[in-house]
Amino acid sequence: MKVALLIFLLYYIASALFTFYLLFKEKGHIDNERLISRIRRKTLLEKGFLDFLQYSLNDDEDAPLPQHIDSVKWQEMHEFGRRQAILGIYFHGIMKLDAKMKAEQDKQKAYEIFKGNKPTIQDLGKWMLTQQTITENNDKLFHWCGKIYQKFSQQGLECYILKGQGNNYYYPDLYERIPGDIDVVLNSNRRTILKYCKKRIKKYDIQYRHIDFYKDGIIIEVHFFPVHMNNPLNDRRLQRWFKEHTQEQCHHFVELPHHYGRMPIPTVEFSLISQLGHVLQHELTDGVGLRLVIDYYYLVKAFHRQEKGTGFNYIALTKEFGLYRFAQAMMWVLRDILGMKEEELLVPPDELAGSILWNDILNGGSFGKYHQRKCIAEVSSPVKRFFLIVKRNNRYMKLYPSEVLWDPLIRIWHFTWQLFNR
Repeated sequence: MKVALLIFLLYYIASALFTFYLLFKEKGHIDNERLISRIRRKTLLEKGFLDFLQYSLNDDEDAPLPQHIDSVKWQEMHEFGRRQAILGIYFHGIMKLDAKMKAEQDKQKAYEIFKGNKPTIQDLGKWMLTQQTITENNDKLFHWCGKIYQKFSQQGLECYILKGQGNNYYYPDLYERIPGDIDVVLNSNRRTILKYCKKRIKKYDIQYRHIDFYKDGIIIEVHFFPVHMNNPLNDRRLQRWFKEHTQEQCHHFVELPHHYGRMPIPTVEFSLISQLGHVLQHELTDGVGLRLVIDYYYLVKAFHRQEKGTGFNYIALTKEFGLYRFAQAMMWVLRDILGMKEEELLVPPDELAGSILWNDILNGGSFGKYHQRKCIAEVSSPVKRFFLIVKRNNRYMKLYPSEVLWDPLIRIWHFTWQLFNR
């Protein structure tokens, strides 16, 4: 035990020194104007893709047609959508335009909808095959969500499905979102959950936040809590808030398609906080893609559609949990990249924080898998990966100083906890 504590202390001192070295290194400082200018130039290059994405997200029947559709290269947009895990959303936009063209009686106006740049039959075939795969994968996960809830319910355990398939219910189409894994939060303490899972699951992997295992080719993560903050004080407040609202999440049901039963998912208010923290953790680890941001886009839309008066104060809560600056970054991306209206934003946007977030989204794609450098998640050595993350997080020091400074210590603590609980 003493040896473990000594290693823990030495690693933290080394990582803290490394962090401060990067912070005060001349190249580590952020040149705000140059950075924002560079990101704007990049965004202009993607204008055709983003313009079409805004149209795909806008469900208003009178939404303006994409301005740059004549410059869209459909194969390249398919690749962009694949990297950002948003192919289903683009397909939704293509189908909207196609339906609009078919409904137009004036042949000249119908032709002008695509401005002479309609996808070829081969292009459409590729998109349709992609959408078929998305639909089949979603259906498979919906089926398992119903079985998981039923299984835990029979064992007398309350739970709710976090993120993932629950987000589909805020999209215009249940089968539009590319699915990932299944995240389920059990309403119990960590010791009970560990004991339950170890007894019933043969092969599993223990992380600080969850136990994960494979079932029918699907990754299922049984969470001890939805998300954490690096700063212990902020995390304590956040976990207390989660516990206060757990019962409500366990009884917030939605009906599953194809008579698969039902499943409990978080309320919109709960998701606005938990998923904001989730996206920040990915931003400080491997990276964020547009799929997670679009999930948040639809959560904000759903929040404005429902009746108010629940006592939910987004601004106060994000400040209390240390999430306010990142919320501002998200609002900038929602407005400037996805086209959300100013009056729908939940906090004032921050251009610098938002530009840096968008730069990472554009360069790294879904979970940072497509950076030109090697993806951090693919680094096999935990020590090397640790210091790569510390180095990467230097750029966020001025934006989220508390989270970045606590990050090395928390990562070491998580690693140590996992060693003693496997």
